[in-house]
Amino acid sequence: MKFRIFAVCLVASLTIAAHPLASAQQDVTEGHKSKLVKFDAPGAAKKSTKACAPDCGTFAYTINDLGVIVGYYTDPHVVPHGFLRTPDGHFTSFNAPGDGEGAGLNQGTVAIAINNVGVIAGQFEDSKDIYHGFIREPDGKLTPFDAPGAGTAANQGTIASSINLEGAALGIYVDQGNTQHGFLRSHDGVISTIDPTGSYISGIPAC
Repeated sequence: MKFRIFAVCLVASLTIAAHPLASAQQDVTEGHKSKLVKFDAPGAAKKSTKACAPDCGTFAYTINDLGVIVGYYTDPHVVPHGFLRTPDGHFTSFNAPGDGEGAGLNQGTVAIAINNVGVIAGQFEDSKDIYHGFIREPDGKLTPFDAPGAGTAANQGTIASSINLEGAALGIYVDQGNTQHGFLRSHDGVISTIDPTGSYISGIPAC
């Protein structure tokens, strides 16, 4: 999924710890060996295709203190779906309303962050290749949002990549000139933009 391109910029400019994991790793009590747990989301593609390579299959993005993991997987039709995996191995798959789910288009939903209350933040790509942020509550209620100033052309839009215990989400948006800006969304939906003094603002992604 094209989200990978933005992830590199996020780490460099906002130092957000939302790195994809090759597999889930559960750390037990300090001083004991870690237990490596490998898994594939139910319905995930088992073979790579040109449409999604190298992002075919299951990608775990983050784990909270309770051992709940979120990420996304691509199905055999190259449609990305968000997932939540509980410590007992139970999976919940979900897609944001309005995401693009056409076969072979590599559009869909990506869960990127989860807090200890179980609130998830992420992004989805619609049928026009525009990105939108979302917040998903523990009861499954999903709220899409767009940062003010986010572009509405292909590969522009809003990506939420981190969420704290109070439900404030952090991420980036790409404007009409393809420049990246940071944003902070409060738990009640108020969005503030972030452009530190000295930021290089031009017609290319600032990362």
